[in-house]
Amino acid sequence: FGPFLAHPQTPLAKFPTPSPEDVMKVLAVARLIDPLKAKILVTTALETLSSVSRKEALSAGANSVMLNVTPLQYRPFYSLYPNRAHESESIEDQIQETISLLKSLGRSPTDLSI
Repeated sequence: FGPFLAHPQTPLAKFPTPSPEDVMKVLAVARLIDPLKAKILVTTALETLSSVSRKEALSAGANSVMLNVTPLQYRPFYSLYPNRAHESESIEDQIQETISLLKSLGRSPTDLSI
């Protein structure tokens, strides 16, 4: 569950990038449609659109977070889209940041595995 971000070196490069606000609206509607069972993910694409989107998305109805688990030494060899969120952060740093965010929102991690 995330926005489409076109890579500039692909045939889809001219497709528009959605606004973070539009993505949040769709995310919130998805939560309303299935309030109990929907697994709604905060993607790195959404976080690439806005640095505060993880917190906003979790507040709007998301209940899962995507981390960039590709080992740091391999990340330079592929590019999904430019300036991908968490591109230079270790998985350990991402986990600690996520746990801190969840605690600040009054939530606790329930499915952590490395």
